[in-house]
Amino acid sequence: MIGVDITEISRIRQVIDRQGDRFLQKVFTPTEQSYCNQFKNKYERYAARFAAKEAVAKLISEGPRSYWLDIEVVNLPSGKPTVKLSPRLQVLVAGDIEISLSHSETSAIAVAMLAASRPAV
Repeated sequence: MIGVDITEISRIRQVIDRQGDRFLQKVFTPTEQSYCNQFKNKYERYAARFAAKEAVAKLISEGPRSYWLDIEVVNLPSGKPTVKLSPRLQVLVAGDIEISLSHSETSAIAVAMLAASRPAV
């Protein structure tokens, strides 16, 4: 199973500039906001995380706008992005979700894939 989403960075920037904290608190966890805000071009990071949330939601077939804060994109110490799901969504997923994020000057893309189960050793 796979989920993919592409987001225009300018669209995310416009919404953040227009709605500010109201949008950020509705869509991004405090951890995500802290991560994005530390960068010069925070809008690329916000757009990539927005795309990741959409991709994960498509992967698990969760309805629109009901999942924003239930899907959190965090970085491992290595820098690799990973997904943390709320208990409400964890019950819908049998396995781990792997994600890949990328962005250009204008767009951010995310791919989410259900990782194959690893056999017990």
